Parts: sequence; structure tokens; C-alpha cells
Amino acid sequence: IAENITVRNNIIYKNEKALARAYFVTNAHLAKDQQEAFDYISSAAFVPSKEVVLEADTLPAKDYAWTINNQSPPQPPGTSIEWLEDSASQVALALNLPANGYLVLNDIWYPGWQASLDGSSVDILHANHAMRAVKVSQGKHTLVFAYKPLSFKIGVIAAALAMLCGLLL
Repeated sequence: IAENITVRNNIIYKNEKALARAYFVTNAHLAKDQQEAFDYISSAAFVPSKEVVLEADTLPAKDYAWTINNQSPPQPPGTSIEWLEDSASQVALALNLPANGYLVLNDIWYPGWQASLDGSSVDILHANHAMRAVKVSQGKHTLVFAYKPLSFKIGVIAAALAMLCGLLL
């Protein structure tokens, strides 16, 4: 923390080392479960600008076999992340990535969020204990996170059925 400002007897600290809300890394540390992930991100060994911590017990089986290059720099030269949309129910990013890796979104992981990469559904991974990440390959992509909870769909169907029953009576 390099700077602070006092406003109405309150001190506001600026963290000069804070990461961007969305960033790209090529390294992953695989923790066996949520507790191990929490322990690792709490340790001095964790450098969030260089790696993402993924929980093995939440990873889809196909992601175990996906290999990454552990020698790449944390944000390889040529990495471009452009915000296309940022709303309460959708985040869209244009990516140009020089290597395979992970796009980490420093937003809370929560059920109901879905992701698509270039229009195809992709898994959202539990990242750094409480955040979201998506596995991405080298190249240009459009990544969209959309909040589409099942409870909303059920509510719409229930409301439509109730309205239909009301019309029939």
C-alpha cells in the first residue's frame, strides 16, 4: 500500500499491487479441495499475478488432462483484454491471448453463472478459493459470463402456468 487519502476523518488506502478485475495467467496450482485452496492463497507462496488456484474436487474431468506451460510469464506480452459489457447479469470480454491459460475474473463464484467462449458453453472454474476462471486457448476470443439461474427459469414457468390456469377458470 503506497498511498492513502483522508476524507471526512476516514482513511482510504490505495493498493498499488491490486490486480485487474479480469486478468490472464498461464500457471495453475491444483488444490485437492476448498480448504487446501484457502490455505495456499493465504500463504506467502501464492503469487496471484502469476497463477490461479483451482480446486480439484470442482474441476470437470476433462480439465485434469489440459496441460499448461509453467515457464510463461504471468501476463505474457501481447495479452489484450477489452471490456465489451459489464452489467449486473452479464460480463463480456474480447480477448487476444498469446498462449493457453486461464482468464481469471475477480468476481465471486456463485451458482447460476454460465460462460461461453466464442458462443460455445464452457465450464466456470472455482478460482483462488472464491472467484471465477475459464480455461482459454491462445488466440482471439469473445468470453461472456451471464447470470442465468435455474430458479429464475422455474419461476417463469410457474408464473406462466398460473396465468394459464387463471385464464382457463
